[in-house]
Amino acid sequence: MGAIPFPSLVPLAQQGSLLGYDGAYGPESRIHPGRGYWVNLTAGGSETIEGFPIQQVQSRLDAGWNLIAGPNCTVDLPADVTAAYVYDGTSYQPTTQLAPFEGTWVNVAGPTTLTFDCNAASQTLAATAAGDKSSDPSIQPRMTLHIQDATGAEQVLYVTHESTQASALDPYLLPPSPPRSVFDVRFAGDRRASTNRSESVFLQSAAYPLSVRVDGPAAAGQAVEQTADGSGRTHSLRSGASFSIDDPAVTQLRLDLPESVVKELPESFALRGNYPNPFRGSTTLQFDLPEEADVTVEVYNLLGQRVMEVDETRLPSGAGQTLRLEGDLASGVYLYRIQAVMGAQTVRETGKMVVVR
Repeated sequence: MGAIPFPSLVPLAQQGSLLGYDGAYGPESRIHPGRGYWVNLTAGGSETIEGFPIQQVQSRLDAGWNLIAGPNCTVDLPADVTAAYVYDGTSYQPTTQLAPFEGTWVNVAGPTTLTFDCNAASQTLAATAAGDKSSDPSIQPRMTLHIQDATGAEQVLYVTHESTQASALDPYLLPPSPPRSVFDVRFAGDRRASTNRSESVFLQSAAYPLSVRVDGPAAAGQAVEQTADGSGRTHSLRSGASFSIDDPAVTQLRLDLPESVVKELPESFALRGNYPNPFRGSTTLQFDLPEEADVTVEVYNLLGQRVMEVDETRLPSGAGQTLRLEGDLASGVYLYRIQAVMGAQTVRETGKMVVVR
């Protein structure tokens, strides 16, 4: 089947809005079987398209991202495809199949030709939803950013620890950004996941304000609004925080994260002792926190009298967290008790330290 004139096929479409992709977006006037397109509609509605069902399409793909369409049935994507996405009207969602009448981004390592056939074994006929569009990560995120525009379109970004191998992030490599004004958020490098302490989030939408919600066991740090004229407001990235980006000129967020966010979390609380020990004047407690915690420390002499206390301090999760103790203590042996409140869990451990004069 040859190409079909676009206006006669989709009368609801805005004139000149049909865009194809061949390394970059470009205007099209005809629809070709097997290719995917972006199109802007003047209004919602439905169209009746008459013709014969296409049972087989052959797609010639270049290395990298290609925007394609399948036949008149749902077919599985082969192993040649390293990543695939559909735009569900709000954001890019991963998929493992081609569905009828749905443009799909597929990524391949090198030039190849793929054939999709409704009559092949194990294919599912009928226009069902495409594949598994779950956005749940296969990696464990340290911090999660839920970013939504004023229309309700939402994308989820993940920060994970640095020990994650690059290959594990392949499912998080995103297709090219949608055409201008279509909602999209992503990290630098066109990814939904990052392992960097300093990172940029690129924002695109025609419907501000954007709302941002922060979750995650290691969530910490700050986000700074970026505009062409310089930096804007600064926002906290602690778990449970939320904030709004009101200025449409803000097209980037610059994330500045503590090292603990991109370090692998310890499995449990552990007191590593105090260093130096013995000490004069001051010493530093070292301990591991599996999640963000409120930490207090009390110091006792051997008679059981409390001689020093460190006020409650909020600390992020991570290995090798520290608290400094200093004070005018007489020479001798002391016991200290550290308490960490982590959500509903409270843990306490005791250590011994020696002061010399």
